Amino acid sequence: MTGKLSYSEAIKLIDTIPFPNTNETVERMNRFSKIIGEPHTKLNSFLIGGTNGKGSTCLILYRLLINLGFKVGLLHKPHIYRFNERCIVNDLEIEDEELAFQVSMIIDKLSTWDVTPPELRYLTWFKYMVDKNVDFLVCEVNEGGRNDVTNILTPNISIITNVGLDHQETLGNTVSEIAYQKAGIIKEKGSVITGATGESLKVIEEEAHNKGALIWRLGKEIDFNVNYKDKNKYNFDVNINGYIVKDISLNLSGDFQVKNATLAIAAYMKQFNKSVDKLGENVTKTLPSINLPGRVQLVNEDPVVILDGAHNFDKASALVKTIKTQYPKKKIISVVSMSTSRIKPVIDGLKNNTDFFIACESRFERAAPSEAIMNYIEEINHKGIIILNVNEAVNKAIKLAKTMDAVIVVTGAFITLGEVCLKENKMLER
Repeated sequence: MTGKLSYSEAIKLIDTIPFPNTNETVERMNRFSKIIGEPHTKLNSFLIGGTNGKGSTCLILYRLLINLGFKVGLLHKPHIYRFNERCIVNDLEIEDEELAFQVSMIIDKLSTWDVTPPELRYLTWFKYMVDKNVDFLVCEVNEGGRNDVTNILTPNISIITNVGLDHQETLGNTVSEIAYQKAGIIKEKGSVITGATGESLKVIEEEAHNKGALIWRLGKEIDFNVNYKDKNKYNFDVNINGYIVKDISLNLSGDFQVKNATLAIAAYMKQFNKSVDKLGENVTKTLPSINLPGRVQLVNEDPVVILDGAHNFDKASALVKTIKTQYPKKKIISVVSMSTSRIKPVIDGLKNNTDFFIACESRFERAAPSEAIMNYIEEINHKGIIILNVNEAVNKAIKLAKTMDAVIVVTGAFITLGEVCLKENKMLER
């Protein structure tokens, strides 16, 4: 299959930065989708939004559906190695030729319109999912919710994991303002599942009430109880609106992953409403095998090296707190690279539990200069050094970890992790 565009040309069109923000995105997307046959209306979907935990919740729900025997599409972000990772059907990424072909066909039909990269990207994804005849689509919100390109979907169930301060430049300066944007994915007479609390929950509850939507809230209609936990393992029970599943094992790090798993299980249970045999058995069989790359991912044990794509304050703070809980007697060396706008929130999230920083510069186009990262580290009176190359920075951290008795965490952006993972085995030879 050959399209008019090459793969590299197609990628440039759907992944160009920056792109214009507009409050007409949903309206525009509906207009464009109609021109190409409204593929979004032909999909049985779940739409997952929130500030943190979207990707993990998507991946857990995706795996639960696949293990019931369904053909399942997954649209999530960001990627670690290749852009194609964002578009998957039953564990197979969209092929380069297929991506180029789909983009070419859509560009031809929308040739008179000024389509933004995110619009083109998700029009391509939705058309591809229809062509692949998926039973279900698990889709992560691109950014925000109310005006997001993904919000043309009419999902069977919407999930809002939580709400925190992130993307303030486009979503608002307060948690309530951001919650209003996130709550926009709730549909008229639809269903929403949320782990939000406090003021953000009130906003979500009001939106659900105004739209006549059913709402399940973590701690109310749905809940979990942790039976025991170890460094990288949890055993817990869930109560999903009266449907109880006991003795669930989850081999992931961080208390927040149990919350994410509970939200995913709730959506899965709500979808089938006991209409499928052995729903609970599928949960207990599926969750122990789930692996989430780039999310508190242990890649070496001596010294401990952990990869995590934390790129905001809440994620960075939760990351190092989790590591400190797992390794209370160890110091922490943070190897960091991120975009310029993320320097302050990420470093602020890491600083209280980081003993030493190594600032580096990943190869992605928006990577902040390592000098800018180190300037802020020094401004807050923390110690660190600059090593430009990501792998050289990690190798230096490995040497330091021996003398400092430290754990190493590489963080700041998912794409930074790809530079480590690609040479993971070679990098860790000492």
